[in-house]
Amino acid sequence: MKIVKELMRLRKKKFYSFTTACLSLLDESNRINEILKKKNIQVNDPEDADFILVTTCAVSRDSAQNSIKNILRLNNINRKATIYVGGCLSNAKEREILFKKRKIKFFTANDIFQEIKKVNYSCEQTTTRCNPFWLSGMKNKIEKLEKLKKQDFSLALFYSFTTDGIVFSKMPFGFDTIRISKGCSKRCSYCAIPNNRGKYLEQSLEFVKDQINSSKNEYILLIGENIGCHKNLNEILEYAIKKNKKIILRYLEPEWVRKIKSIYLKNIVYIGVPLQSGSRKVLKDMQRPLNIGEVRKKFKEWNKKGVFTGTSVILSYPTENFFDYLKTIFLVIFTPTNYTSFQNFSPRENSPAFEKYKNWDSHSLKNNLKFWVFDKIISIKGKVGYIKFKVRRNKYGPI
Repeated sequence: MKIVKELMRLRKKKFYSFTTACLSLLDESNRINEILKKKNIQVNDPEDADFILVTTCAVSRDSAQNSIKNILRLNNINRKATIYVGGCLSNAKEREILFKKRKIKFFTANDIFQEIKKVNYSCEQTTTRCNPFWLSGMKNKIEKLEKLKKQDFSLALFYSFTTDGIVFSKMPFGFDTIRISKGCSKRCSYCAIPNNRGKYLEQSLEFVKDQINSSKNEYILLIGENIGCHKNLNEILEYAIKKNKKIILRYLEPEWVRKIKSIYLKNIVYIGVPLQSGSRKVLKDMQRPLNIGEVRKKFKEWNKKGVFTGTSVILSYPTENFFDYLKTIFLVIFTPTNYTSFQNFSPRENSPAFEKYKNWDSHSLKNNLKFWVFDKIISIKGKVGYIKFKVRRNKYGPI
């Protein structure tokens, strides 16, 4: 807790907050900001800051390198400021690149997890967010979304979750984030999160209820690296529904889809379930759940009830052959998901598969070709789904 205590002691200092990370870590950085703002002045320009808070992603080599690039950029902009680095990079191998920089310090998720209880509410505007490196054309997508919001709210909401839409790079509608857990108890072969984010911990039901009660928006986002693990998830959902909240679920692992009862669906806006592959053989090698059929049935049920759904896929896992690749393509095409994120397998330090596949070339010609083909297929599916929804809206009215 040394770094946290150091941050808490910084009084009457100007600070700048920046994140390259996912929504889970964005919420974490916002809550730290809310604590710091009571003792410090938050500024909008890193040049004006006495210290800089950076929340990072290191889920893949590319994301870790992107985080390092942004830290070094901030370091060059303001050489006098101390930079405090949190998020996944703080426990990743790549952080060694930053050790030679004397004014860079690291803190972990375990250091800060209990601190977020000091605030009941945090807003998205408190952190300057870097658009993730894998998204392009952000300005045009944001402009398109803004026009749609004025024309048709339901259509805009659908678009925001399609591959062509802005997805989670910028929160499209006002909602409060509520972290119900941290860390992950799973040991998926490709993933370093259990090490980088620390052991699984969950907030109490009473704490989450307090968060829901203090929420200022109609929409709430329940986040954690594995929210389905929470022993009180059903009670949390039922309480949120009782309070007339619209719910967004992020990172619901496949083995927990049965927790989502049909009676919840009228209040659930979005559910994200990471499938990762359409091949049972590859899923077994990844040490992932094999209940593809059950998840597909759930996606179909949710789709009929008007719930927007998303999934994620890892391509080019070392044991994946051409037929496994086709199975993943067919799974994504014929499963009614509104959004699919995907990336090539990248060997990560601290992951179970690292020693075995540490020399794997994620960007070989073959793997890049598979990525390119998948990208085209997903783009076509997203646009077709968007157009179909638009036609249904115009023909039949509200859905």
